[in-house]
Amino acid sequence: MSTREEETQPLVRQKISRPQRGAEWYEGVFLVVNATLGAGLLNFPQAYDQAGGIFTASVLLGIILVFVVGALLILANCSDLNFSSTYQDVVFGLCGKRCQQICSITIAIYLFGACITFLVVIGDQFDRVLSSLYGTDFCHYWYMERRFTLPAAAVVFIFPLCFSKRIDFLKYPSALGVVSVLYLVYLVVHQYYNIEHRNAMIKTS
Repeated sequence: MSTREEETQPLVRQKISRPQRGAEWYEGVFLVVNATLGAGLLNFPQAYDQAGGIFTASVLLGIILVFVVGALLILANCSDLNFSSTYQDVVFGLCGKRCQQICSITIAIYLFGACITFLVVIGDQFDRVLSSLYGTDFCHYWYMERRFTLPAAAVVFIFPLCFSKRIDFLKYPSALGVVSVLYLVYLVVHQYYNIEHRNAMIKTS
């Protein structure tokens, strides 16, 4: 097989079968919201403060949003032109096999880093919950230490989600994640208007 023919061959050969029905638009919203916000949502307050206040940070986010929406529209258009169902297929159809390989490696590295980030966040939340329930001495018990709680949470809650063959299965835990985000936003607003804060300054511009 020539080099040119190898460049046009996909990484994984798939059997020709009846196309499967994808997720509904509202299910895709849950997946995109969780993938876009991610653990970075927890750092929004500090990011807004360091950016110069609510107004300045909102303007910067608005500018970034324009580029993000434009990139998504371009990606959707390229997907329609090549009848692609995954990001790797889009890259393969436009740039060839070599770029597809580089893209796959890059995505794998990014996801590995994202998984580490989420595991660290999960461990931090376990520590805060256990500290509020059992006091600061909770770490003296082996079953409350992060060395136990983090692997246990990974095996019980995360590992079973890895067996799905299709990513749209994650629409169920993603919906729960969106509800959690909305609850967090409600909690911040409730705390601001109903609890008296002393010596607190909020940057607005």
